[in-house]
Amino acid sequence: MVIDSVALHTVGLSLRDPFVTAASALTTRTLLLVSITSGNEVGWGECSADGSSYCRGESADTARLALGHVAQGLLGSQVVEPVTNSDLVASPMAAAALEAARWDLYAKSEGLPLALALEGSLDRVPSRAVLGRSDHLLDRAEQAIGQGYRSLKVKLTPSDDLANLRSVRAAYPDIGIAVDFNGSASHEHESPGYWDELDDLRLEFIEQPFEPADNHRSGQLIERSRTPICLDESVRDRHQAAWAASRGFLINLKAAKSGGATEARSIWRDLPAGQGWWGGMLETGIGRAHSLALATLPGGSLATDLAASDRYYATDLTESFPLHDGGITPSGLPGIGVEVDMDALDHLNIRPPDRFL
Repeated sequence: MVIDSVALHTVGLSLRDPFVTAASALTTRTLLLVSITSGNEVGWGECSADGSSYCRGESADTARLALGHVAQGLLGSQVVEPVTNSDLVASPMAAAALEAARWDLYAKSEGLPLALALEGSLDRVPSRAVLGRSDHLLDRAEQAIGQGYRSLKVKLTPSDDLANLRSVRAAYPDIGIAVDFNGSASHEHESPGYWDELDDLRLEFIEQPFEPADNHRSGQLIERSRTPICLDESVRDRHQAAWAASRGFLINLKAAKSGGATEARSIWRDLPAGQGWWGGMLETGIGRAHSLALATLPGGSLATDLAASDRYYATDLTESFPLHDGGITPSGLPGIGVEVDMDALDHLNIRPPDRFL
């Protein structure tokens, strides 16, 4: 099998509810989808970069330009097990989207579910509902728990009233709760009393309290905190992951920030058991399928950030991965295991696709 065509689709999607973090309040998302065709098979990948500081300036537009430079050169090449595209595409999130499409196409060519092609399993993956900043946090938590989630992660800044978080803990004393600062803590919030208050809430972990480059303060906090400290934005490659693991940090892994599934899988395999877990990026069903496949790799113990794929978008591009027994299960069908709704794709395209034939 050889690659016959490549297409880049720029889509705009509306969120069901605003998603508020330390950096932004999102109501819509613009994403780039990559499709690679060989005969009757199509492999799909997704670039969730949105131009934010988390994405280091990468966006759907920059990914489209980066991949447009290399797409023509893929035509006629063999469909084989992918390797990292970082030498082909300098932008990590664009490279990850291209590699994802190649993994999906390869798995379909082999008749394998993507999870098995990546040497994972078809086992259910525990899911954590991620709640944006809100003055109605308890209502949001009640809704998520009512939907069947057994773990929550709350987006937080030091300026938020901890009374809202305390109310969730009081209402649900036995449920797993984590918080994510997205690097928003600063010198003004380094008083021991603040972190002690968070320790008293019996959190699963505190994620990315300080700016990504500020490993000094993160290191100071891990030494004094009774709560595990997790790094996300601070860890983008295997060298940073090795440093963080050696100092006892938990690590949030995502293929997108590491340049693709191949590199993310290598980082995962090098981590001590239980020290990493898999995150997500407000993905559509396409991106969620890829993230879910990686999350089945052996060695995980914490819940993932991979909620059911219809949790965030009013209209998705695939059927949903439903939540069952507190988790979601990868499809046993070849590749990502879900069909892309081409009518929905046509409706959500915000520009004509770039096609390379």
